[in-house]
Amino acid sequence: MFKKLFATLICFSITIFVFLGFSPNVTVFGDTASPSKIQEARKGVVMVYCDNGKESGMGSGFVVGRTGSPAKYVVTNFHVIEGNPQSIYVVISTDVLIKAKPIIMSPTGDYAVLEMEKELHDRIPLPILKSDTVSVAQKVYALGFPGAAAAIEDKNTWAPDDVTVSSGIISKEITVNGVGTYQIDVSINPGNSGGPLITEDGAVIGINRFGAKNATNINGAIKIDEIIASLNSLNVPYELYKAPENNSNNSTATVTTPSQPAKAVTEPEKKSVGVTGFIKANWILILAGAVVLIVIIVVVMLLSRKSKGVASKAQGFSGEQQISPQPVIHKSTPVYQSNRSFGIYGVSGYYQNKSFSLMKGKLVIGRDYNVCSVVYPADTAGISSVHCEVNYDADSNKCVLVDRGSTYGTFLSNGEKLMKGRPYYLGPHDSFYLASPANKFEIREI
Repeated sequence: MFKKLFATLICFSITIFVFLGFSPNVTVFGDTASPSKIQEARKGVVMVYCDNGKESGMGSGFVVGRTGSPAKYVVTNFHVIEGNPQSIYVVISTDVLIKAKPIIMSPTGDYAVLEMEKELHDRIPLPILKSDTVSVAQKVYALGFPGAAAAIEDKNTWAPDDVTVSSGIISKEITVNGVGTYQIDVSINPGNSGGPLITEDGAVIGINRFGAKNATNINGAIKIDEIIASLNSLNVPYELYKAPENNSNNSTATVTTPSQPAKAVTEPEKKSVGVTGFIKANWILILAGAVVLIVIIVVVMLLSRKSKGVASKAQGFSGEQQISPQPVIHKSTPVYQSNRSFGIYGVSGYYQNKSFSLMKGKLVIGRDYNVCSVVYPADTAGISSVHCEVNYDADSNKCVLVDRGSTYGTFLSNGEKLMKGRPYYLGPHDSFYLASPANKFEIREI
């Protein structure tokens, strides 16, 4: 039986091998979309945070400038900063915030340009692509820091690896209040506003702006063309994306600056790499086919040997069938062995005498109703949009308190201020407070 199976697999593998290796219809195209270009674009996205102690908000932004030079300018939405234009910070990591000021603000266009007090060396500027080369049904990607994504993550450092990437297409080109806009089916959520809408080549074509209420897959991004004139008026450096020339072997996009006007740019076309690419592709496929063939042969040989081994072991030395030992069954230990149910109890402040259970999942405390499960009123002094979180840890049978980067801090009952992002373990009757003892909670069995 195994000989027949072996022969059949060999014949089948050789057929596939010949088909893949020598099919005359195989064509290789250049300048196709690469995930590496999207990954690279994440390095140009930052979180924009505003907080004056009474009101706070967050959104996304992206860096513009010249390649190879330190970044100093960030583009975002006007509505991200309008509540606190005097207290704007560009967040680089959990503990690194750079003060910024708006140098361009357009309430009508809903865009703003920020100038950072310090130059930024660990982010890259993103090239800009005008709308005359963009088409309906083109695939696009929205980059940013949606608050809901940050809430479900154990730890968010606001680094490039924390940038959320959402994909979709351009559904339509529209005008909203006189502003050129792309209607897209890419999800735009709170916190994502101000981030870049990019092509498969990593070029910025828009600024993420809104998601339509009571509608599905109807979202909007401001056309990047709306901001170019403003950048030019203040000599803010930026680069225009230019597709590689058809006769160029370099797949890296070239760019131009405002001082060097770009020629009409076109979306890169798929092109055959010719005989050389065809030969390389065939050799790759031949090698892949050979590997598949070898793997199949090895698997068949191992199965054949195993079958013989099992047959020989099935009979004892005396020829009698041996009884295989009974399998050992290990009962799994329940993760949660306590009958106690933990929660937080409001000792003072807005939630005094109110309880929240931790047994259904993590509790995020703050003023942003889109992110938090324990939500304070917007005018509560000292409470950040996303202040802290409490979670139940089954292994230690304790509760874990983590400060989420609050402005005025989270404190233990002894006055110790929590380090941002560091877990602190609390047991029953341990307490903590947000900003001041006026907002105090206690761990209790409820």
